Amino acid sequence: MGFETVYYFMNENITLVEIKNTEVPTDSPKDKIYLWLTVEADGRIEQLSFESMAETVVNGNPINVRKFSNAELRFDNLYGQLVLGDKLFILKNCSEVSLPEKTLNLLKKYIKS
Repeated sequence: MGFETVYYFMNENITLVEIKNTEVPTDSPKDKIYLWLTVEADGRIEQLSFESMAETVVNGNPINVRKFSNAELRFDNLYGQLVLGDKLFILKNCSEVSLPEKTLNLLKKYIKS
């Protein structure tokens, strides 16, 4: 399956990506086109169940908000805050750079399964 990276966030423990599946028709349901995935340091991958997106303003700065069934992500152009279950992760927004080869290979393998 071919895909494009839409968003890429990371820290030393976890990577969060939104990918766009480029092999499905553009009129497919959005949950088939866009996938949010966490990649843990040990290589485990979990798909988040997207619920909604919004934008809010905090101290004059626009903040993007993505809500999932068991998580919430708030981010700007530099950083993100992911609440996943009872864990909080502070992430760097790396959307302007390419995914590391190891992460890319893990995602390709996950998507093929």
